[in-house]
Amino acid sequence: MAFDWWDILGRVGLAFVLVLIATRTLGKKMMQSLSYLDFMAAITLGSLTGAIVLDHNITLGDLVLAISAFTVLVLIMSFFQLKSRRIRRLLSGVPIEVVHDGKILEKELERSRLTMENLTQQLRLRGVFDIAEVKQAYLETNGQLSVLLRPEAEQLRTGTFLTRQTKLPDQRHPVELIVDGNVLSHNLERWGYDLAWLMQELDAKGVRDTSDVAYAVLNSKNELYVDLYRDNLMQ
Repeated sequence: MAFDWWDILGRVGLAFVLVLIATRTLGKKMMQSLSYLDFMAAITLGSLTGAIVLDHNITLGDLVLAISAFTVLVLIMSFFQLKSRRIRRLLSGVPIEVVHDGKILEKELERSRLTMENLTQQLRLRGVFDIAEVKQAYLETNGQLSVLLRPEAEQLRTGTFLTRQTKLPDQRHPVELIVDGNVLSHNLERWGYDLAWLMQELDAKGVRDTSDVAYAVLNSKNELYVDLYRDNLMQ
């Protein structure tokens, strides 16, 4: 027996709300280049279409009604999204700053469901291997990372103020030594360092316990970059 039309409309509305909540809860990382609304529409339309295969009690008429109703609903929400900033923020979210003046904002990473490995990977894909070079980095509403480099790093990258006689110092890939408070002993050993050396370097920066360190890396200039869980930033 086919569902009642009002029942179908109710199911569509419920699906819209539930998928919106689910996509907002899962976070931006899985969104790639889609907005929440686009991602939600793709999943729901796919589910509605697949229902005709799994449930033989649903007729083609019911399916057409459900997809048509959902399509109209998405178009209406898209219209209001263009007209209202509040609705736009509800459906698409807002950019989240995850790096500020070379400091990783761990709470914002957690809020974005973004791991330290995800962050460093996205930075590397943009040619940034040293977080200390980053002035600001934002996780955009489409899940992509936008990066603003410090002026001096941007000058080196673009070749500004460099002449033919200028020779840049040799650089190597930064070496991660601490991630999420855990010391990466294999990286220390691989590059000829030990825990005693690391603790001495941390002590020189006023850090007494590795559990206070969110991220530490020996950068391309052979300098130890340390980001603490508690960053003293001017608001």
